[in-house]
Amino acid sequence: QFWDTNESSIEDILLTENAINRKAQESRISFIISSTEKSNLDKASLKIFPECDVRYVVSLDIFINGFNLYSAIPDCGAPMPSIEFPAEYLTSGENELMFKTERGKYLIYQIRVKSFLRALEYPVYYFELSQEEYDDIQAGDSNVTLTLRFPDAVDYKNGRVLINGHAEGIDQQGIIWEEDISEWIVKGNNAVKVEPRKTLDIVELKAVLEE
Repeated sequence: QFWDTNESSIEDILLTENAINRKAQESRISFIISSTEKSNLDKASLKIFPECDVRYVVSLDIFINGFNLYSAIPDCGAPMPSIEFPAEYLTSGENELMFKTERGKYLIYQIRVKSFLRALEYPVYYFELSQEEYDDIQAGDSNVTLTLRFPDAVDYKNGRVLINGHAEGIDQQGIIWEEDISEWIVKGNNAVKVEPRKTLDIVELKAVLEE
């Protein structure tokens, strides 16, 4: 009756909420880049192998240091094509790779970040021999010893030393590398160049003429 007072009564109400664990929607991985590698970096790429069921997933987002590299549903069960990205996305020191999705389940395998370095120009060091010194070496009265000293005996040293174009290998863990280079020296200027296979710290490089 519209002219009278009407009342409604609601009893036994239950309030529910859907809780979403946002942390479960993303995964983070960190990796380190040395300052030397960063300074010579040209570009980089990412490659992964994703497993999922395309019926139950939405886009997979991939970020590196906050930069978005990828946002799509990948071809699950097959290696993804390499994703190239500029060197500016990476920093010297710690870098963070993040995978994120809003729904579904992804398993990510074989994560690989590959760096491409610019062609390096290694410095050339010179020393000079007089005619008299050269003659003594040729006569066997003197010899020239080349010595490289490294900062520690922990890291493995690998590379090669070029003496006037002749190559001698470095393959050791010790602090001192030493070689008699008398056979490859010439009169006047002699050139020495060190080409490491990876970053190689050298404390001292010297050529000594010994009688």
